[in-house]
Amino acid sequence: FYGLSSEEGDRAVALYRERFSVVGLYENEVYPGIPELLKRLKNLGKRLAISSSKPTVYVERILEHFDIHRYFDVIVGSELDGRRVDKEEVVEEALKQLLGGEKKSHEEVVIVGDRKFDVEGGQAHDITTVAVAYGYGPMEELVEAKAEFIVNTVAELQDLLEKTV
Repeated sequence: FYGLSSEEGDRAVALYRERFSVVGLYENEVYPGIPELLKRLKNLGKRLAISSSKPTVYVERILEHFDIHRYFDVIVGSELDGRRVDKEEVVEEALKQLLGGEKKSHEEVVIVGDRKFDVEGGQAHDITTVAVAYGYGPMEELVEAKAEFIVNTVAELQDLLEKTV
């Protein structure tokens, strides 16, 4: 993408991870209302999973830092060694761990995300896709990805999830 050689690319990734592992992973915040939504979903008996493109080790540290790890039954990300980097693979592993091979209908499993990759990962596994417009992805990207639902607020997300699954 930036015209780097393979060696330069490896070095750039190493430098990025060096900084991200101690500083960058905490340079974010939980959207207002998300902890309450997660708690409500768990109280309703929902099983929750994370399928992140970030390496699993970082996702776990981020969730613990923001004290929301307890709401998730399964936490899956990519691997530092380069395995499971495609969102489709991450979603597949999360579904495998969450469902243990049990088949669910399209409407019984929902993926919520803020980028086209989340939508595409859900579509690849025939699960309901919900895009949140308050995240990092621009609205045009979410529309082009053809998410089944697009919500603008955490309150809208909660309403949709309570009606959908």
